[in-house]
Amino acid sequence: LNNCYLYICKNNITNPILYQCKITTMKTLKIIALAITVLLAGQAFAQNKGYNRIDVSYVKAWTGQSEENIIYDRNGVGFDYMHGISLSKKIPLFLEVGGRFILSYDKSEIDKLDETALFSYITKFNSRFLTLGIPINLCYNFRINNKLEIIPFFGLYARAHIFAKTEIRVHKYSYGNFHSQDIREYDLLKSIDKNEKYIKLFNAGWTIGANVRYKPFIFGVNFGTGFIKTRENYTMCEFAATLGYCF
Repeated sequence: LNNCYLYICKNNITNPILYQCKITTMKTLKIIALAITVLLAGQAFAQNKGYNRIDVSYVKAWTGQSEENIIYDRNGVGFDYMHGISLSKKIPLFLEVGGRFILSYDKSEIDKLDETALFSYITKFNSRFLTLGIPINLCYNFRINNKLEIIPFFGLYARAHIFAKTEIRVHKYSYGNFHSQDIREYDLLKSIDKNEKYIKLFNAGWTIGANVRYKPFIFGVNFGTGFIKTRENYTMCEFAATLGYCF
């Protein structure tokens, strides 16, 4: 106690209580910094192993721009396989590479019904699509504890249509009354008019999202858009909700 008193007098410390608070605060900050360092170190060494993941996803794709003012709205299901590669022994940074099948459908229509016109039309589309893609994601794993992880990621993808077909029903009206119906089926990957395909075979884009992993189970959401315009003046946007299993 005498030594402490002499130190305070020697250093002209006018407020011993404030001085003691500063000492306590510095010790607390050191303890917090040490705890964060240990947590990050433990996270790094606990998460530097590669992994595999299988997913099932609900996928919704849409656009509001086209030459016909039609709103394209696809709903579908995706099946994924991803392999995670550790990029660092000290940082929980991973590169995911894999494959993805998406089976989707689109029910849209162009409504040009005019009850005052001799003839007007409502055109309905019933389309089916199957695509195969190669996603690549850059992920950072935040380890909360031994069971829980939060994994934000940014990714790119390349994708090709395996098939894309549509059934078009044209309902003809006369002064608002139904007149007749014309039904046709098309392969959207083949040229129909003026050697122009309705959609392109290949597409590519970006995606951003986050996954939450609890034990081997994983749930995540992501959003992205395409780099390549599907036709000349619109690009598809895409949202996905994923449920998966890591091993």
